[in-house]
Amino acid sequence: MANTIQPVQAEDPRRAITPGLVAGDYVPLTVDEFRHGFGRFMAFSTGLEPLPADFESTTFDALTGQPTQVEPTRFNRAWQAVGRTIADDAKRISFYGRLMLFFEVIEEPRYAKHFDTQARSMHVGLVAAFAQVKFSSRTTKKAKRAAFDGEFRRQYAAAEAAHDANDGVRH
Repeated sequence: MANTIQPVQAEDPRRAITPGLVAGDYVPLTVDEFRHGFGRFMAFSTGLEPLPADFESTTFDALTGQPTQVEPTRFNRAWQAVGRTIADDAKRISFYGRLMLFFEVIEEPRYAKHFDTQARSMHVGLVAAFAQVKFSSRTTKKAKRAAFDGEFRRQYAAAEAAHDANDGVRH
């Protein structure tokens, strides 16, 4: 039963939850895992890729097991469609948390300038920061923002250093 989240029984709400999710910790993702999930989300949500016909209107919170009714909006359908492409429960929940972080910070000028809304692309340092920043469901908004700011500075500097080491050639 490792790596499965099933509808939770009221008498034992934590019985089927993947280890780590009970604590609310988000596992780090690779740059490719986040980039792939984000790309699919953008393709689904903007209509570049057709949404699956089926939609579960009742979902279960990964941490509490509580059922939640979800409207079949394009955003929610894209969210669910991407989730189905991530087999590992901990990585799927982590991706969802990281995607929400994206929506929390991307409008800020210091990050928005590294995200091209027309091309739906972002600087590799920004992708790496979303993939690797350490936080959990219990992290306060202020602490999450501070962690993301620090991770972005590290990842951006590393990406720029790699760029400089390749004589300014981007690969």
